[in-house]
Amino acid sequence: MLSFKGSCSVCKQTLTVFAPGFVCYDCEKFFHGNCLTPPLTIEEMNAVVVKTRQWLCAPCKAIRGKEFVEVLRPDKEAREIKKKIEAINEIRDLLTRIEEVLDDTTNQCEKLTEQAKTLQRKNLDLRMRMLTYTKGQRMTVFRINPDDKIARERWLFTHKKLNKAVDPNEKSDLITAHENILKEIKKETFKNKLKTSEKLMLYLQESLSSVSKGGFIQLVLIILITLYTLLGAFVFMLVEGIYEKQLLHEIFDRRMAIIEKMAQNHKNGGGAAASSQTELESYYDFLWEYYNINNKLLQPGDVPNWNYLGSVFFCGITYTTIGFGYFVPVTVIGKIITVLYILFGIPLFLILMATLGTAMYNMLRLQWKWFKTVLNCKCCGKKDKKSIDSVEEDVHDVPILLVILVEMVYLIIGGIIFTFIEAWTFTESLYFVFISMTVGFGDYIPSKIGYMMALFAYIVLGLALTSMVISTISFKIVSSFEKATHKLGTSIERYLHDQYMKEAMGDDTK
Repeated sequence: MLSFKGSCSVCKQTLTVFAPGFVCYDCEKFFHGNCLTPPLTIEEMNAVVVKTRQWLCAPCKAIRGKEFVEVLRPDKEAREIKKKIEAINEIRDLLTRIEEVLDDTTNQCEKLTEQAKTLQRKNLDLRMRMLTYTKGQRMTVFRINPDDKIARERWLFTHKKLNKAVDPNEKSDLITAHENILKEIKKETFKNKLKTSEKLMLYLQESLSSVSKGGFIQLVLIILITLYTLLGAFVFMLVEGIYEKQLLHEIFDRRMAIIEKMAQNHKNGGGAAASSQTELESYYDFLWEYYNINNKLLQPGDVPNWNYLGSVFFCGITYTTIGFGYFVPVTVIGKIITVLYILFGIPLFLILMATLGTAMYNMLRLQWKWFKTVLNCKCCGKKDKKSIDSVEEDVHDVPILLVILVEMVYLIIGGIIFTFIEAWTFTESLYFVFISMTVGFGDYIPSKIGYMMALFAYIVLGLALTSMVISTISFKIVSSFEKATHKLGTSIERYLHDQYMKEAMGDDTK
């Protein structure tokens, strides 16, 4: 009856979750709720679906006439339909909230883009002044400045007299640039005075600092987490795998004993039927207890949970804090090892996610910079070639909307993949992917261990993307805070300068 797909026969518009419609039982045509006479709201349509099993459009109802009898749903079926409709309403509300968040994020991105353009223009002007000054200052330091400029450069070096040829507004910027040059010169002088061992330690510190900016740290962390996973899987396979094999042997032994006993009772004429019934009940209780432990009743030849591949999957969902609950350690030793494994595994994995998120953000930032440079379109912000050549460290921030879009596309791709792999709808697959990357309820689980390993790889990459989103948002927040702090400091500095000038002029008047 209720449909979210198809085209309305009246307005020719597509049916959606936000604008559902009815399907006629006879002619199978689609009708929006707003296109009916009288129009029906979504709540009224839900009430009709819960109440009846069939719905006829006005022409079909007129054709049937008095022969049409409304078929009501039983109470049990009506309650089930009502639960499904409530779930659809929750999904509709969630989609509405997502759209609102995206709209708000888009507005914030536009504001930040305008602020970035303004800051870039100011940065360009400051950079040009700094380059102009540092060029002359380098000539002064290395004694190659012409004689006619020595007097002007001497003022910049001593900072004692007011040079009227220099703009007062540029004075602080020129002095700051000069102090930075002096720091570099002092640093080189300090290095020359060091001993050989001290120079070696300083070189190692600078090398580690440069290596940390590359991908070496990420590679080391990936190798560590891989070895940590493989070693943990081996330990869990030894501890829990042996216990699982014992349970399996006990199940098979008790099963064969009951079969033999029932066969013997059958040969004896069935006189021990009560005893057989008691044995069966005891066996069923044992199976139920085992099922609560393992969630899987195995047959001979089935793959156990605690093999090496299953143990690897368990280690992965443990230190990622997802924990499907599909199978858990049962032995006391296994539980103790799990606690210790989590204590070291979670911090290691979080550090890996943080570094991978930052690395992925830098990669996306470079791609975005290349995209803006090549296309040079209006939506990306046209830039003058002179500004690109003159500014050595131009900042090309990635829009937050783009990062969120990458995350959403990744979720949708995962939903499509698991729709084909498992017998799930797209909504169920998308729900499974999102829940697996966050809390991991365990209500939806892949049917094969091979799929579980693919799921683990997908989740790790998804968590890295999520870390990238968090890094981007935090970078934007810190950048905005720094801009506000800089503006406040500039305003205070100008205010104090104006007050000083007023006092100086007042003293001169007296």
